[in-house]
Amino acid sequence: MTIAELAPFVRYVHKRIYDTTRRAPVYAYDFRLFYIHDGHGAIDIDGRRHDLGMGTLVVIPPATPYRLIGGDLFLTVLNFDIDYRVTERATMPPCEQAFFQPELVHRAPPCAELARPFVIDSFPEGENTLYRIQNEWDSKPLWVDERISSLLRSLLILALRRLSDPSEALSPLLREVLQYIELHYTEQLTNKQIAEQFHYHPYYLNKCFVAALSTSLHRYLIDRRIRAAKQLLVQSDHSIEKIAEEVGFLSHAHFTKMFREATGLTPHAYRAGKRAEEI
Repeated sequence: MTIAELAPFVRYVHKRIYDTTRRAPVYAYDFRLFYIHDGHGAIDIDGRRHDLGMGTLVVIPPATPYRLIGGDLFLTVLNFDIDYRVTERATMPPCEQAFFQPELVHRAPPCAELARPFVIDSFPEGENTLYRIQNEWDSKPLWVDERISSLLRSLLILALRRLSDPSEALSPLLREVLQYIELHYTEQLTNKQIAEQFHYHPYYLNKCFVAALSTSLHRYLIDRRIRAAKQLLVQSDHSIEKIAEEVGFLSHAHFTKMFREATGLTPHAYRAGKRAEEI
């Protein structure tokens, strides 16, 4: 299989907090992708230890032993196969070697670029794509599997490009812009204000953003606010109006419109659904 033929099937996506350490390595029946949103820890992959921090991307092929070493990690876990011929295959959790059945691993046509595990220490450009994948997974709109497959394919290609050519990493300018947004997204920011902060024209900065991250500067800012709002909706009892204000939206109506566009749900429905899951 070539990269041009890559058509991943995503079986599971979940954000979680990981603060424990596995006693023994486990083996997975499909690919594992980990992305660290916050915190620090480590992972042992086939006997080699890698430190994990905010922005780290890890991709592990099936049947490869790995062991997460807990620190205080907030991460996305994504299980996938690299082609669509396994859509009816049930999700199978990883297990220790004594219980692993290698004959159950799906043997897709080999893809040389994904035959070995890899770790990218700093891959902030992947976070927004994973956020969009999680939104699709949670809201289940029409043709969700096809959309998620397309998004993951783009993410893997971008990661493999980084591995083959480190110069493909985000420019210092874009890293500074991402950091600035992270610190100020709760404020009333516009493309013009952000561009002026770095002495660039808004059109040029937005063009750089689209080329590197496959999303516009404005869309990235909205998505960052939505991510923060989703956490507050689940973890706090603040009113919808208060949350809209806290994450930087001008009004409750604008917040609700943007939230529905991003998730397919109103903020109230999202909160109710998440709380129902906890019962």
